[in-house]
Amino acid sequence: MNKIISGAGIGVVGVAAAAIALAPTASADTTNSGLTVSGFSYVVGGTYTLTANAGLGGLTAVFYDNGTEIGRTGSALGQGTAGNVPVTLPWSPTTAGTHTITEKTVDPFFGNVVGEEGPVTVNVSATGSGSAAAGLPDIGGLFGGLSSATGSGQH
Repeated sequence: MNKIISGAGIGVVGVAAAAIALAPTASADTTNSGLTVSGFSYVVGGTYTLTANAGLGGLTAVFYDNGTEIGRTGSALGQGTAGNVPVTLPWSPTTAGTHTITEKTVDPFFGNVVGEEGPVTVNVSATGSGSAAAGLPDIGGLFGGLSSATGSGQH
């Protein structure tokens, strides 16, 4: 059994390949002033990692979304080196729209703020995949019109 794809079908495949090649590439993590929000194509319910630098072991990093505390994580004494103590917190946005993420490093004994990082502003969609494919155009409809014919052995 031979399958023949018409010239028009090959043209459609070529157009689809060009659409993928010309699609905007998904950007990587978003970083500003020492604060990073992992991922791209942010969606409600997706999980992303917030990363900041506590500066010194033994301090607490407090993360905020639009000014509201969303979590805190401590750094251990002796963790990292002075000036380089990464701390992370998982973040799952619950609402669509613009989210401004900030971090404040706090002395857990006295409660005073000893450092701040960010802001990082991201736009969260209500729906989407939150994956690398999210930035690619939908070309599924281009292939629906392709047909194959069964040949009778003739070329």
